Amino acid sequence: MARPLRIEYEHALYHVMARGHRKENIFFSDKDRSIFLLKLEESLIKYSAILYCYCLMNNHYHLLLETPHANLSALMHYFNASYTNYIKAKYSLVGSLFQGRFKAILVENDSYLSTLSAYIHLNPLRARLTQDLNLYPWSSYLFYINETPHPFLKKDLILNLLGSKSYETFTMEWYHKNMEIDKKEIYGTQGVLGSDQFKNRISELINKKIKTTEKNCLEYPGIKQWTSLSFQEIYTIFKNEFKTKDEDIFAKHSRSPYRKLLMWALKHHTDLKNTQIAELFHVHYTVIAKIDQNIQRSCSLDPKLDHSMTLFKKKLSDLKNNK
Repeated sequence: MARPLRIEYEHALYHVMARGHRKENIFFSDKDRSIFLLKLEESLIKYSAILYCYCLMNNHYHLLLETPHANLSALMHYFNASYTNYIKAKYSLVGSLFQGRFKAILVENDSYLSTLSAYIHLNPLRARLTQDLNLYPWSSYLFYINETPHPFLKKDLILNLLGSKSYETFTMEWYHKNMEIDKKEIYGTQGVLGSDQFKNRISELINKKIKTTEKNCLEYPGIKQWTSLSFQEIYTIFKNEFKTKDEDIFAKHSRSPYRKLLMWALKHHTDLKNTQIAELFHVHYTVIAKIDQNIQRSCSLDPKLDHSMTLFKKKLSDLKNNK
């Protein structure tokens, strides 16, 4: 399976989450939680990262951290592997502790941080692990509402965003106003939480990395959302290139070989789902799912269609590069 493309740059901020395999527990005792925090501290020191918030749940954890040296993947691989090895050795477990790779959302260094920190700290309350956050010891919340120093937690950045308001007041006010959470306010869109300007900056970084990597961008899950074209952009190129009629392309029983080219382009160069594309062409969604094999076979049997496919690909590539 292809790995997600990680966007890393100096002083990037991330909301990092990792969940237990099949949503099973990753902590089995308070000693495990203590070891987790010790290994987290060790990892932060080793990779010179900065931690702003953390919260340990039963089957997952949340971190809000900064990587001054653009090394999130290395840090998290070291940390998760270290904790996994401890758990597997202690409990004689076999197999994966975590469900796939960690999830990391890029966060803009702005007021988003205070909202995100409140959400992270409120997790035990929402999950009913406690009725009072002041009684939950496995998050950084207590260090935010007290003046107790923490050996590796930095809290001034977030506290300074609140002005004269106390962190406890801010958090509980946010909790009561957001009983039904707007996911976009927490998880953003396309793995980025921030303003449109920030998202544009990340989009530029993604496109730059795609152009310099040896792998095809389509091998990276989620990247199509950032590099996608609109239906209208693709269809304009298609119409200009092949001079087709709409009824020859979208009619339910059309046998035009060119419609396969358009199916392929919409699948790989827009953020449309297979079912949505299938509706456009009045076909079953499995036709779109198998379009790569289908068009490869058709092109091998029809040199003219193969040539058309090559030209169409180049036109789409030129459009993306010029955006």
